[in-house]
Amino acid sequence: MDLDPEFAVSLFWDAQNAQLLSHQICNLMANIESSLRTADERYYLAKKKVVVGNSSLDFISQHGEYLHQQGFVVVDAPEQERDCIIERAFDAGNIILDEILGQVLEKELSRNVLIISGKSDFITTLKMLESNERNTLIAVDEDASPDYIGTAQHAWLWDDMATRAAKFIH
Repeated sequence: MDLDPEFAVSLFWDAQNAQLLSHQICNLMANIESSLRTADERYYLAKKKVVVGNSSLDFISQHGEYLHQQGFVVVDAPEQERDCIIERAFDAGNIILDEILGQVLEKELSRNVLIISGKSDFITTLKMLESNERNTLIAVDEDASPDYIGTAQHAWLWDDMATRAAKFIH
C-alpha cells in the first residue's frame, strides 16, 4: 500500500513535559500511529521525528539509540543556570518552534503536525501552523487548558496515546 504524503504527520515531542516510562517505549510508535488513525485512518508518522529534552533525562540517556532507530532527531535542551542554581527547566516551546521553522525552510514539514507536550502551551505555534495551511494535532496532560486543546484540530491525552490506541478528545 502506497502512503499518501498528504497524510504524513511530522512529530515534535517535548520529552521534559510529556514523559514516558521505560517499559512504554516498545510500543510507543505503534500506539501513536494507532491513535492518529482514530482521527483519520490515512495518517502515518513522517520518517523524521523530533524529540526535545535534556540529554541527562533518564529516558533520553537510556533510550537514545532506540529513538534514533525510530527516526527521531534528539535535540538537547541544555540546563539553564540562574543565580548559581542549576534548573532543569528549558524553553521547549522555542526549541520546538526552531525545529518546525527549520523543517519549513528545508521543505520537510508535513501538512499535518503533531506536538506532544503535556504542560507546555503552543497556542501561538498552532495558530501560526494553521495560518500556513497545516493541520494541527496535540497530545496533552489532562490538566491542559481548554483554550489550548480547542486551538488544535485534534487532541489526545498523552498518557493514553503513549500506552494504547487512544481516541481523540477534540
